[in-house]
Amino acid sequence: MKAIGFNFAKGQLRYTVLEGTKGSPLFQNKGKLDISPDTPTTDLMNWIHSNVDTIIKRVKPDAIAARMHWKITRQDQAKNFLFPMGILNLYCYNENLPINVFGTQAMTAKKLGLPKGAKPLNECDSLIGSHPPNWDNAQRYSALAAWMILPE
Repeated sequence: MKAIGFNFAKGQLRYTVLEGTKGSPLFQNKGKLDISPDTPTTDLMNWIHSNVDTIIKRVKPDAIAARMHWKITRQDQAKNFLFPMGILNLYCYNENLPINVFGTQAMTAKKLGLPKGAKPLNECDSLIGSHPPNWDNAQRYSALAAWMILPE
């Protein structure tokens, strides 16, 4: 099964493609796309939609996941985290593609088949590998989202 995970950050769209199983996730691809954080909201949403469409049509994933930011307290956070999630969900709905959304707290060791007490973000490098450039926590969260939806 091919899974793609998305993570939105201010001025960024991150994605990671994995195959395999939860116990043996196999890295396939990743990407980091940047746009000016000052981009007007309507232009940003069009950019998100266009890039999501291009990525999904190129990757042809079996399942899609995304990391959700739950602590949205300012308008700029909604623009950069919440609105892009709406665009991704609407895209998946219109294309009849399954999507799962996970908050950081849902990405637990138990759900990923890791030993009790393991920190999933720290386990990315040992199980998925390190894939520079831009292999930072924002990228790892997109990998965790994809990992969450791999079969057992």
